[in-house]
Amino acid sequence: ELSKEKAARQAIQRLQGSPSERQTKSAVSDASNLTEKNHEKKRTNNGAKRKTHPECEVEIVVVEPDSPDFKPEAATFIGECDVVRYVMEPMRFRKIIYKVRKYVQDEKIYKGSAPATPLLNSQYTSSFIAGLAELRYLHCMPLENAVEYFRAHGFDLDKGTAQKLVGKVKVQLENMYKALAKAIVEDNYICGDETYQ
Repeated sequence: ELSKEKAARQAIQRLQGSPSERQTKSAVSDASNLTEKNHEKKRTNNGAKRKTHPECEVEIVVVEPDSPDFKPEAATFIGECDVVRYVMEPMRFRKIIYKVRKYVQDEKIYKGSAPATPLLNSQYTSSFIAGLAELRYLHCMPLENAVEYFRAHGFDLDKGTAQKLVGKVKVQLENMYKALAKAIVEDNYICGDETYQ
């Protein structure tokens, strides 16, 4: 009988110590007020926090009520809330035409100068060539796909032109390639990669 009583006492102690069986006063009081507080339940998104994306350019738009009954002069401002929307604008191309003016003064000709391009007699700026090189070398995109990507975003780039631009960029990157190769060979630990780049 003593052993039975001891076993029963231990079982009750185990139940009381179990976190799943433990009851608190707040849980009991919450159960009685459950119907009243249902509408106050917060949206928790399973504990996940939204990213605020501080890297984005910010544009602030003030939105006023658009109801026909609303009269701003009769209303009292009580507050505002922030509603965030993220917008993606695909790459855009601009054609800049420089009207280079020429003048003559005291039998001497004066002419304005347009900004220089990285490649001689080329219409393509450094940003254009860098965008093409980024797709080709950084994102490992075949040149045909890069040309199609440009076309999909509104610029009909000829494949031959793209090849010439990338070929000339490749020459400029050759010194960096040689410097990297020298640094890798001098290191005592070399790691391999299967990429064709």
